[in-house]
Amino acid sequence: MKKFLSFLSIFSFVVSLHAEYQPGVCGYTMEKGTKVYTEAFDRAIEFVKMNQIEGDIVEFGTLEGFTAIVFAKLMKEYKVKNSLHLFDSFAGFPEITSDVDLNSYEVKDYQVWSSGAMALGPNIPALIKGRLQTIIPNDSIHIHKGFFSETFHKDTL
Repeated sequence: MKKFLSFLSIFSFVVSLHAEYQPGVCGYTMEKGTKVYTEAFDRAIEFVKMNQIEGDIVEFGTLEGFTAIVFAKLMKEYKVKNSLHLFDSFAGFPEITSDVDLNSYEVKDYQVWSSGAMALGPNIPALIKGRLQTIIPNDSIHIHKGFFSETFHKDTL
């Protein structure tokens, strides 16, 4: 199996590709959120490049593509030639069936998970891809629409 670098960002903050940013979602203004995420991922990609770690970048939970855009810009800056794999159902969260999920702080304390929450329109993957194509080559962008358990396989990467 090919090595890959995974950045887990299930709760990427919401930046619409076609509407105004809603800062209340993650507690940051657009400017501060961009700075925080860019600095964090910059350090990670810098570390990967300096240590010659090979593999693709994989994001689980793409939402409207904010962190994917951050990754793409950093891939361009650091001349990362690997692929960017984005996994999301775009249909929102599934029903909670696991005790682990039911007892998580996201559910118990913040009530952020309800069936269908964060569902997006059918055009979002195309909008994300269109925006990313202005930053990195089209053949390095892979959007996997569906739940992770259904879309990630041994030969996916």
